[in-house]
Amino acid sequence: TSGHVAESFEHRFPDVDEAIDNLRQNITVLGIVEHYTASICMFEYYAGAGNFLSPECQSCQDGKLALLSSDKMVHRSHNTPKHSVSMITNNNTLDIIHNNLTQVDQELYQVATEWFMAEVDRIREATGHDLLCRNEPMAGTEAM
Repeated sequence: TSGHVAESFEHRFPDVDEAIDNLRQNITVLGIVEHYTASICMFEYYAGAGNFLSPECQSCQDGKLALLSSDKMVHRSHNTPKHSVSMITNNNTLDIIHNNLTQVDQELYQVATEWFMAEVDRIREATGHDLLCRNEPMAGTEAM
């Protein structure tokens, strides 16, 4: 069989433990869509070898990173209309998605989110800046 066809029913869905191991062993920077701007700033921080965090990633405005309101943030939709799994109307397809595929995705996403939050906390400890704007910079730390 080709590499794109499951040999049996139990091989139709990815192995979540293998996916988690791959995540932990092979990922340096991980972005989370719900924390898009923080993800961009985390990438910037690691790309700068932990020595750079732009002013837009160091300051919060109305509980959000200043990067969100800067002219540096541009959303490109590539002419693709907004879409969501909620737009699927075939019940069989929805059952497969919700009961099988998303179960693995949800487990991996939970691990990824925990890792992301730990990295945000680690960056806050190192720089004094919270990429999630949960509160003000830590006292006694200087801006990078």
